[in-house]
Amino acid sequence: MRRAPRTQERFVASGASAGAAPNGDGKHKAAYCTIQFDGAGSHPVEFRNFSFHQATQNNTFCYNGSAPLVLADILGAINISNIASGTGTIYLENVAVPRATYKLGPNQHVYARQYDVENGAQVHVAMNGGIWWMFGFKSEGAGLLWNVSNATFELLGSFSSGAGGPSPDPAFAFKNSSFTLAGVTAKSNGWNTVVSETRGSTVMKAGPNGLWIGGIGYGLYSGDN
Repeated sequence: MRRAPRTQERFVASGASAGAAPNGDGKHKAAYCTIQFDGAGSHPVEFRNFSFHQATQNNTFCYNGSAPLVLADILGAINISNIASGTGTIYLENVAVPRATYKLGPNQHVYARQYDVENGAQVHVAMNGGIWWMFGFKSEGAGLLWNVSNATFELLGSFSSGAGGPSPDPAFAFKNSSFTLAGVTAKSNGWNTVVSETRGSTVMKAGPNGLWIGGIGYGLYSGDN
C-alpha cells in the first residue's frame, strides 16, 4: 500500500470548520477556489483535518502546482480539481467530497485510500489522463461514479449505494484506458450497466450480476493505454 509521505509543510485545522467570506449580496459563497495550491519543488505539502461548510463552497481545493500534495481527513469540501498545470503526485486519505475533477499528466500519479464521493445521480468523479491507484472507495447515489479517459486506473474494494437508480449511465465508464476493478459492489437497482469500456468506436458493457451485487465483482483489462 502506498501511504502519504511525510511532509515538509503541514496545515492542520484540528477539526475547525472553514467557510468563505460573504459576497457583496450578503451570501457566503467562494467565487472559485477556497484553497488554491500552486507550490513547486519536491517536498510534499499536506492539508489535514479540515471540515468545510458545503453551502459556502464552489471549488474547495484547486491544485495547480508541481510539489506533491497530501489531502487527509477532509470533510465537507465541494470539489477537488486538478488542471493541466498541476503536475505533482496527489495523495488522498480519508477524504469526502460530492464531486471531483482531475486533468492529469500521462505519468502523474494519484494514490487514494478511503475516498468517499457522493453526488446523487450526477457524475461523481471525472478523470482524464494519469495513473490512479485506490484502496477503498465509497459513494452514494446512482450516478456515473467514475468517468475515466486516457488513463490507467486500479480500484481495490468499493461500496456504492443505488439510491435514485436505475441510472441511465454506467457506474464506471472507461474510454481508451487500462483498468482493474476488484472487490466492487454495484447494486442492481442502481445501474443497468456496471462497466462501459470504449476503445475507438468499439463499446463493450457489463451488466450487474451476483458477483457485482455481492461485492466481488472483477473487471479486468490488460493492454496498451
